[in-house]
Amino acid sequence: MEVDVTTGQMNIVCAMPIYGPDGKLAGTCSISPTGSWGESKTFECDLKNCSGVQDLYLVFTGGNSYLFNVDWFEFEADASAVKGDVNSDGSVNATDLKYLSYYMFGNRTAIDPVSSDINDDGKVNIADFCLLKEILLK
Repeated sequence: MEVDVTTGQMNIVCAMPIYGPDGKLAGTCSISPTGSWGESKTFECDLKNCSGVQDLYLVFTGGNSYLFNVDWFEFEADASAVKGDVNSDGSVNATDLKYLSYYMFGNRTAIDPVSSDINDDGKVNIADFCLLKEILLK
C-alpha cells in the first residue's frame, strides 16, 4: 500500500489490522514528518497475510493532537501471486482446494481472487476448482 500524507513535526505509526481494530495485524507503516502541512510525502507500507476482499482498519498512534492529512492511498496486487495459491500462504496444496470449495458454497472464507481465478476468465467458480484439482493431481 502507498499513502501520500502531509504532517507537522511528529512521527506517526499506522497499524493495519484486518477483521477489526484489534484483529490480526496485516502490516504497519511508519510515517515521518514531512516538514510542513503544505508539503506531502509518499510512504510505502507492506501488507502481509491479507488477500481478497477484507475489512482493513487503519489505527494511528503518535500524539494527542491533529496527526496528518491524507492526500491519497493506493493498494496494488502482489505481482508474485501464484495461480492456485487460494489462501496466499506461498504454496499450492489441498488446503487451497478446501478454501476454494468453502468460498464457492457461500462461506465468507477469505481467498485471493487473482490466484483463485486459475483460468483468468474474471470469475472464481467451479471451472477454477476443477483446474486446481487437476494441478494438485499432477
